[in-house]
Amino acid sequence: MKQFLLSVLLLIGCNVFAQSDTSSIAKNGVYNTAADYQSKHLSFAYNNAREDGIKFKNPIGHYHQLWIKTKDSLYKFYDTDIWGYRQNGIDYRLYNGEMYEVNYVGNICIYYLPIVSSGSSGYFTCFSKDINSAVLELNKENLLEAYHSDPLFIEKLKQSKGGIYKMSKTKGRFLFIDWL
Repeated sequence: MKQFLLSVLLLIGCNVFAQSDTSSIAKNGVYNTAADYQSKHLSFAYNNAREDGIKFKNPIGHYHQLWIKTKDSLYKFYDTDIWGYRQNGIDYRLYNGEMYEVNYVGNICIYYLPIVSSGSSGYFTCFSKDINSAVLELNKENLLEAYHSDPLFIEKLKQSKGGIYKMSKTKGRFLFIDWL
């Protein structure tokens, strides 16, 4: 009986570890849907472009397209037909012709929109209520509008002294995320 219980506990432990292990996901590929992103299921998945003979690009002049070129084919994805993609281990969401780097997904989604201007670079911080909602610039007004039906969050947001960009030192994310 002890051996049976030990075997069951080991199987459960291995199963939990396997489900939480994200190292097996390829470094590059396409998420067709938000559900694919949540389950980390990639189409056209590959790790090493040189070895696999695949090129992954967003061609100039085709801003609403993502191209994947294999040794014998060219696949074109319109941003309205796929949820996002993964490039070099970083996930991106496509929304309204923009490619947002996914920073945090939980009770809110946080994105970075890279910008380049006059030789300098940076990013806008954006958010959505969930992985399918509209992406909005992260500011107090947009948070108040998006979460107007959550009175506790609204009250904490209005009373916050450090502003919305104050980070949690222990969690490495915006403090307001824990208010949701």
